[in-house]
Amino acid sequence: PDGSPGITAFSGVFQYSQDLPFLNSVDIRPSGYSVNNDFQQYLNHYHCGTAALYDAAGNKMHSIFFGGISQYFLDENGVLTQDDDVPFVSTIGRVTRSADGAMAEQKIGELPSLLGASSEFILHPDIPQYAAGIIALNELPADTILIGYLVGGIASTQPNIFFINDGTQSWAQTTLFEVYYVPESISSYPAVRSAGNLSALAVARDQAGGRRAVVVADTAHASVANALHLLGMEAVVAGTGADCRLAGDAVRAVAAGRSDIAAVVASAGSTNAGVVDDLSGCADAAADLGAWLHVDGAYGLAAMLLPECRHLFAGIERADSLIVDPHKWLFAPAGSCALLYARPELAAATHTQHGPYIDVFRDIDGWNPSDLGFQLTRRASGLPIWFALTLHGVDAHRDAIRAGIAMARRFTTALHASDVAEPLLESALGVVLFRRHGWGRAEWQAWGRRCIDEGVAVVAPTSHRGEPVGRVVFMHPLTPDTIVGELLDTLR
Repeated sequence: PDGSPGITAFSGVFQYSQDLPFLNSVDIRPSGYSVNNDFQQYLNHYHCGTAALYDAAGNKMHSIFFGGISQYFLDENGVLTQDDDVPFVSTIGRVTRSADGAMAEQKIGELPSLLGASSEFILHPDIPQYAAGIIALNELPADTILIGYLVGGIASTQPNIFFINDGTQSWAQTTLFEVYYVPESISSYPAVRSAGNLSALAVARDQAGGRRAVVVADTAHASVANALHLLGMEAVVAGTGADCRLAGDAVRAVAAGRSDIAAVVASAGSTNAGVVDDLSGCADAAADLGAWLHVDGAYGLAAMLLPECRHLFAGIERADSLIVDPHKWLFAPAGSCALLYARPELAAATHTQHGPYIDVFRDIDGWNPSDLGFQLTRRASGLPIWFALTLHGVDAHRDAIRAGIAMARRFTTALHASDVAEPLLESALGVVLFRRHGWGRAEWQAWGRRCIDEGVAVVAPTSHRGEPVGRVVFMHPLTPDTIVGELLDTLR
């Protein structure tokens, strides 16, 4: 950070006393070296392709790590999970050293499969760079640009092959991967669910009187964990039952004996499975704990427009804050989040910003949306959904949502009748998780690619309770009924 030359040796294998990676880093300068125990790197531990980008304007160094092997990984719910067998991973991680010397790590993506171990990143020669191949971030164009290539390394069929490998489970990777810089993914993040959850939980923290623990489900969206990390709050993970719903009793169980619970986060339509938590039970538990209730309804809460679905969201009226993303099931352009508070004056107490260039507008009558979240400048992302509702009407949106739910139920019914696959949950909204008998991660990855290549559907497999499974989300109201049969055919 002081501008002097140096090298940072990041975490690697193995410790002297045990076959586990080092998590700390070592800074090496001309005058000597120092061990940094204030930072722990969790996501990439073996030699892998690495790209370095320096932000001169902000005096920040970004180091990007492509896959490899690691003692830790983020599961489908964004929960940091430990595996002391140190498996192969597909994680693309970023470590940022800020101007004050503080270091922070974040997952920014995934490789298409278990790749990266012993690979190398080759910088494109035309990319603006400093010495030692460090990319000059501020000199890159505003558009997406090819910055280099990921070359070589080991490809693996599954995470843990170290005790079963007979030479067929892994091989030398011969595919050359192009690596692109996308400006938004490096230096800024979309003001959608992540910003809504962060803004709401900041208010919850300020109302908690020093309490810093938050009960979340093991199915909570990854943005919740990230928001709690940024706010210096602790996630207390509550298990969900066979139906994947967070219940009030589960909240009470993990909170038992604790006096530091500040908030409870429930979901009104989980991203992975489309499950609506027991909102009434969570509201009861939150009230008993004197905790803030935040409901993440980014995907599913739009279904409240349907009279036949409103019972699913019983208890939502007791939330202290909630979000819904219009760009999901309200069909608005990407990049919008509606954030609502029961008592907006509490949000204003947290988020109102002051300065001579801001306070000059304080004498204007009315409320200011910038006082209810951490952002000041923003585009008018609510305008497209207002325009669509005005032009097409609420009933048209209801019909569109209803079509997705109906299609999900038809697909679920067909899976029940199938001799090769079965649904894992009864779909309440538009998401269907299902098992194909005999398939593992490799077969599901191939299935997803085949569906795209053959023009059947854009689908991506996922995992459920650690098991690789299929996932289909029905959203577009004009999707033909024939898609059910076409999807079933791809499973044979």
